[in-house]
Amino acid sequence: MRDADWTQSRWPWPLRMVEGIALSSTIVGLATTPIAAARFNQIPNFGLVANILSVPLMSAIIIPSAVLWAVLWPFGLEWIGLKLIDAAITWILTVADKVVYLPESLSHISSPMALVLPLLKLGCLWIVL
Repeated sequence: MRDADWTQSRWPWPLRMVEGIALSSTIVGLATTPIAAARFNQIPNFGLVANILSVPLMSAIIIPSAVLWAVLWPFGLEWIGLKLIDAAITWILTVADKVVYLPESLSHISSPMALVLPLLKLGCLWIVL
């Protein structure tokens, strides 16, 4: 096997995109869920599903449309970018609304002791260092 072969995948690019989104969402979820659970006393069970359905819109539509809005704003044509942003945000809010009302979409937990979050932060800092 040549050195460059490890970058080649047998999966088609749409599946690689879904895999990348799922992997990054899982990593972010693992990093933020303990803190959110301690603060809000609940854990979202379908956050990964919502992220897979919503994150691509953020990078593919919302951010480029915000740049388009900023460029067209001096000419009075900002509505073009805003329409695109509005459609994408409406999709994201619809996904969030559907996911939150799924059966057992939240797991409720009891409040941890006050020392838990500082120890969690120190443990994460230790792992990073």
